[in-house]
Amino acid sequence: MWIGDIDVPQPVLDAAEAGKLVIFVGAGASRSDPSNLPDFAQLVRNIGALVGREPTEDEVGHPDVFLGRLEDHGNDVHQLVASTIDLPGSQPNPLHLVIAGLAAAYPTPRIVTTNYDRHLTSAAISLSLAPDVYEAPALPVGDDFEGIVHLHGSLSQPSRRLVVTDTDFGHAYLREAWAARFLERMFSKFTVIFIGYSHGDVVMQYLARSLGPDHDRYVLTDDERNAEWRRLGLIPISYPNDAGDHSTLPASLERWRELATMGHIEHRARIADLVSGEPPTIPEEVSYLDAVLAHQDRVRYFAEKARFVDIERAHRWFAWIEGQPAFPRLFSPDTAVEPASGILMSWIASQYILCEDNSGRVLRAFREKPWPPHTWYVITQALFAFKGAFPKWLNSWVQLVLQNAPTRRHDLLDMMLEDKDWTNNFDLALTVFEDRTRPLLIPAFDFGGAAEQPRFEVDLCGDEYWLTDNWTEIFFPVLDQHFAQVLSLATEQIARVYRILGGLDPDRSFDPISFSRSAIEPHEQDSHRNGIDVLIDAARDSIEAALSHDLVLAQGYLQAWTSSPNAILRRLAVHGWRVRTDVGPDGKLTWLFEQNLLWDLALQHEVFLLIRDALPYASEDVARSLIGAAVAGPDGGAGGEQAAYRIYNLLGWLEQSAPELQLAAKAFEDAQAAHPDYGRREHPDLNYYSMSGFVEDAPPLTAAELHELIAEEPTAALARLRGFKAETHALQGPTWTGALGSLQACATAHPADGILVAEVLQDDEVEFRSAVINGWDRATLSDALVEQALATIAGWDQEEIRGPASAMLSNGGTPEHPTAWHKYESARKLASALWPTTPTEGSIVGGADLVVEAINHPAGDLAEFWTKVVQWEWSQAESTWNGLPGEIARELNHLISASDRNGLLARTVLSSQLHFFFSADRDWCEAQLLPLFDWTSEEEAAAAWQGFLTWGRANDGLLEGGLLEHYLTATTRTAAFPKNLRRQLAMHLTSIAMFASVDPATWLTRFVLAAPEDLRVLWAQQVKHSLTQLEADESTSQWNRWIREYWSRRSQSVPQPFTPAEASATAGWVVGLPGVRSEAIDLVLASAAGIEQHGGFLYRLTDLDIAAEAEDWARLLTHLLKNTHGQQWNIGHYLQEIMPRLREGNPAPDLTELVNEAMRLGATNAADW
Repeated sequence: MWIGDIDVPQPVLDAAEAGKLVIFVGAGASRSDPSNLPDFAQLVRNIGALVGREPTEDEVGHPDVFLGRLEDHGNDVHQLVASTIDLPGSQPNPLHLVIAGLAAAYPTPRIVTTNYDRHLTSAAISLSLAPDVYEAPALPVGDDFEGIVHLHGSLSQPSRRLVVTDTDFGHAYLREAWAARFLERMFSKFTVIFIGYSHGDVVMQYLARSLGPDHDRYVLTDDERNAEWRRLGLIPISYPNDAGDHSTLPASLERWRELATMGHIEHRARIADLVSGEPPTIPEEVSYLDAVLAHQDRVRYFAEKARFVDIERAHRWFAWIEGQPAFPRLFSPDTAVEPASGILMSWIASQYILCEDNSGRVLRAFREKPWPPHTWYVITQALFAFKGAFPKWLNSWVQLVLQNAPTRRHDLLDMMLEDKDWTNNFDLALTVFEDRTRPLLIPAFDFGGAAEQPRFEVDLCGDEYWLTDNWTEIFFPVLDQHFAQVLSLATEQIARVYRILGGLDPDRSFDPISFSRSAIEPHEQDSHRNGIDVLIDAARDSIEAALSHDLVLAQGYLQAWTSSPNAILRRLAVHGWRVRTDVGPDGKLTWLFEQNLLWDLALQHEVFLLIRDALPYASEDVARSLIGAAVAGPDGGAGGEQAAYRIYNLLGWLEQSAPELQLAAKAFEDAQAAHPDYGRREHPDLNYYSMSGFVEDAPPLTAAELHELIAEEPTAALARLRGFKAETHALQGPTWTGALGSLQACATAHPADGILVAEVLQDDEVEFRSAVINGWDRATLSDALVEQALATIAGWDQEEIRGPASAMLSNGGTPEHPTAWHKYESARKLASALWPTTPTEGSIVGGADLVVEAINHPAGDLAEFWTKVVQWEWSQAESTWNGLPGEIARELNHLISASDRNGLLARTVLSSQLHFFFSADRDWCEAQLLPLFDWTSEEEAAAAWQGFLTWGRANDGLLEGGLLEHYLTATTRTAAFPKNLRRQLAMHLTSIAMFASVDPATWLTRFVLAAPEDLRVLWAQQVKHSLTQLEADESTSQWNRWIREYWSRRSQSVPQPFTPAEASATAGWVVGLPGVRSEAIDLVLASAAGIEQHGGFLYRLTDLDIAAEAEDWARLLTHLLKNTHGQQWNIGHYLQEIMPRLREGNPAPDLTELVNEAMRLGATNAADW
């Protein structure tokens, strides 16, 4: 990419953007004014002059050796070097300043220098930067550092630390090798660009020994062609130096720094400026726009601003786009999927493809290129979205879309004809219809094993719904003008379907196409349609139009269809003959005889309809011939029973079609007499008929009606109900289920009737018994009736009525189930007797939800009943209550101790009432229920926790009694819970943190370390919700009590750092902490918190007075957006309302950074808000 006078390779820019670039600075950077420092060669000349030992040219080429020799002669060369470099008045020059600024423009500034001067550090400080500075030999780890590294020491150290002699270099690179180790790791991880070196520098010779093959290294040079760079493993980046002062280098690097520090606002403005004129020709502008077109954020600004009214200018811009690297990327499967390519393609589609003056220009560029799926989709989407009269200048695009479709089936193609006017473009519409009605081989259901040949069936490319809609809305209304084209298309497509079927199975005898179509005309039996039904409709409607407008053409098709081997086409021919008006009844029936179609089973429906329409008006001779042929039967009467019934069926149809025709009546009468066991079919014209519906469970009697019957004679009343068990009443009802409902309703309205019915029930009438119990379940019974009902139920087989009886006992005492069964001693005896005696294996309702299973199971119902017994006894005892009575405790213990699944379900229900039982009898609860929550037994604990998390709640006593410990263990077993219960667990833990007396500090550390991330996120979300429900002073109290310490410690990675998801959820707490908002925001800024996609954070801000704390909200939002990745529609939606309100703050905050981040996340026009 050209920046100023430098063509910076893209890998360098990419590395810089990723924080992976190291700028390696040599002595050449310090030569220009006002630094004016010598390079290494000049340095030795200066020192030689000082000591009276002028170096030879060879020694100048090896300055480290020369300085080593001086040291061997007793000269303090380290001090001489320091004195020579540390010149009074030497200051950072423009190159130092721009290097420091360029490094700081990227996420992690890294500068390494072999210079001894401190000008880079001084330059950074002058720019208000505070880099870490490392000086040899105390170097950082080479693959994990940031700041400025003085590889050979600096003037701030004692001079003896400087690496100047060959001995020093030997220590640094060979013997102690601290410089070599640093460089090896640095070069292995980072991209490096050298500035201020020549290929002959002795330092470069030492550095070359550390250059491995892992990463690219580059050097900025005015001597690009010198082969030494390649030998050293460096890629030269050239800059012009015509003036000999290297001034173009800092100028170009400054342009680079400016580019690197541009935000989205500046990029959008620059792009707008560039596209407002002609396509760029200046290399820097061309390179910039090239990079824009490949950048997923900035290309959106190009698409927004590049809107050309002038057609010629639009053409010139497209010609320019064609020549850029981004254009061929649209046609590569690997790069067309990139977001930038998609946005550029969408821009081309909207600005060029859909513009009449531009479309042809672009078509030339696209017509011979391959269209990857993503490019195809964008073009197709644009054409699909076009509304109104579809213009002919877009026809070629549609043809290419069909030709380049990546798959034969695609919704966009199916819907292409929708919402458009095709009046003046019918041929194209028919072309699309032809494409969508092409046959397509699809997998069919396989009956055989894996070793057998798989089955296939034939469908059409298009979806039946859209094909039908296209036919009825677009083609049928103009069929009178285009029937010839449609006839040709439909006939050929149907024939192709049959050819494919024949290719699959040449010996097939079954015709799936004809079988699935009951009638050629619209028919209720064809309501469940296939794609090919649209072709049949098209052929039918077209032949009808042809018969009205072009009889010659119609006759040609009827003749061709009649002779076709394909049943559907032959059926279409019969239909055409039936509806044609140019031939009379005799002619139609005679044609049937001539074509030998009367007994063609595949054509039966259409043949029968033709007979129905023609026979009443046929001449006596033709009618007699038809009846005679019917009596003779297929194949001269051979065929046995099946043929006999077919004759009977046809004669019945003839008699039904022409009831006035005595010959027909007599023939059918004779057939009926010959076969008295035969009966007329409801649909004699169809070879099969299906019907569906819902059987109504309508009760045969109201409760009042049945009550009257029972009062008269219970046995007769039951006999009346029994009649519905075997009786069939089609779809209307009433049914057996309805009859049981009548008995249930009667027992509810008149409970005593249940007693009367019970006395006359037969032994096997379990369903009647269940209906009576279900009726009593919802009834209000007197004490006397309660005892009678309970005695009746107790006398029945418990195995048979356990379910409804247990449910009745459990339900009692509620508005819908008013009888409080738990008050009665006889009910308790019945409950004991109802306890299941056989184990229940597995889930009776499916799934892993034990609570749902328990409340639908007798074991769960009985557990709930005994819980109500305890409630009743406690309410009656009041102040004298002293825990569970012994007999009740024994019953509960029996349920809890049951080792089968019945016990598990009962324990699930009882655990849901842990709080209640703890209050009713703490000792019993701690001994019997609380141990169930111990995860020593995974299955038991999972059941207990499912019940408890569904309906339970904790209190301080339970927490102190060991439940808190069990809670913390449960946080490590969340895989045992469905998602809704994981959320419930998070709610419980939130309640404990905020409202229990136990100090959160005593357990939150364990929770953070043990709980999985998703639970910690759910917990943070629940805390957020709870805080928003509190008053300001209440939330501040929570802050002071535990939130500040917890949040601060997590920000310091104690006991472990927030994950991004946790941090994002915790950031939402700010909304509910108005009293300490600024302090809470400070903590958010110390984390990697972003915007939760479905957290509702921005939505909540729209209800707050954010202008009053505008600066705090602005810095918070900026931070959150920085840590948010991926476009979210709601960000732009809400920020458009939020940002103007932030500007109302006093003082108004600087929103530049916030706007930049919003634009990065897809809010392209955020700069205009």
